[in-house]
Amino acid sequence: PCKPEQKPRVDILVVRLGQKLDAAYLRPYTTLSAIVSPTTGLTHIDHGYCERHDIQIHSLQQHLSRINEISSTSEHCFGLMLALLRQIPRAHHSVVEDLQWQRDRFKSRQIAGMTLGLVGLGRIGSHMANYANAFGMQVMACDPFITTDRFSRFPVRRVKLEQLCREADIISLHASETSENYHLIGAEQIAQMKPSALILSTARGSLLDEKAAALALQNHQLGGVACDVLEREMDDNFLANSALLQAAREGHNVILTPHIGGCTLDAMQHTEEVMADHLYQLLATQDG
Repeated sequence: PCKPEQKPRVDILVVRLGQKLDAAYLRPYTTLSAIVSPTTGLTHIDHGYCERHDIQIHSLQQHLSRINEISSTSEHCFGLMLALLRQIPRAHHSVVEDLQWQRDRFKSRQIAGMTLGLVGLGRIGSHMANYANAFGMQVMACDPFITTDRFSRFPVRRVKLEQLCREADIISLHASETSENYHLIGAEQIAQMKPSALILSTARGSLLDEKAAALALQNHQLGGVACDVLEREMDDNFLANSALLQAAREGHNVILTPHIGGCTLDAMQHTEEVMADHLYQLLATQDG
């Protein structure tokens, strides 16, 4: 960020998830009128500051129909599911770091025949349903905002969250970030799950109560957790206080990746082109 005394003439900022746009960052840009972010998540932007200073926020939320076929995050989520189930990172570490060849230590199950529970059946949730069906899984989903007609397009059984938690072998979170969805999966929901259940979190960090998940792992009440997003990932030194990171270091079945689900050349090029078109139309309208 620029120093306040420099007072740069910047009308529009284009950013991705790597930069936290809080009040301290935005304050020097006194002429700023818009922020353009080629992302669906906007937790990296201080909405309150923008509202107080009449700064418009433009994102992929305004162009969801144009990103329906982007599958990078969905593919990463499915990869995490396989890796978590088969304990691939832990097995790799055992061989490479510990020089051990312990086949029986990583005995697991095949994914065919298992039940995947999707919390949210939007773009990524529907991709996951199709992938799971191709692998011979049973799929159930809960999403109060999705019509019955949309459910009928996928090989998915509609259930409520309580039933999903009780019956699913693997729970994958794909809900939106709202105040109602804060810690949607917490201690109460985890207590309903099978002790062998796996949780995948690749949507929004606030959907999962990470401390409750870590405690369940430590008490052998949960089979594993894989996260590509963490609740406090925009905070300084957030990893130092991460309960899931501590659980991983203790040897529990945890996989953490640094929000790389959508970080592919293909997805980034497409989303940036979508937002470039949006910005062009925005400027053309203002000029007109």
